[in-house]
Amino acid sequence: EHTLESSSASALGRRLRGHARGLSAEEKINRGWNTEIANRTTALGILRVYERHRLEFGATNIATAMSRLAKCADSADVARSSTFADFATHAGQLVISSGGVRSLSNTFWASAKLWHDDD
Repeated sequence: EHTLESSSASALGRRLRGHARGLSAEEKINRGWNTEIANRTTALGILRVYERHRLEFGATNIATAMSRLAKCADSADVARSSTFADFATHAGQLVISSGGVRSLSNTFWASAKLWHDDD
């Protein structure tokens, strides 16, 4: 039997699981950028995504990009670039001001990994 209550519960479940249908327009855009970041296999590719969308990126996008950068084989090469310096400054400002604990912890982990791997 299909009731209004089961319909609402089903819609809530989809939203909590992150189905795009339940996301706001801004959340859909951010999810698209995170997918674009995740599809890049090089640090340079990730920084190019950042350069294109830097003014619109939120804390989650920055944390995703930082985490992916930390996992790239060429991250030490781009870590010395001016684009990375701009990214790191922007990342710190945005993630700290957002107050998002998960984004903040992910960004700190990625920063530590980048600095450690650079030695």
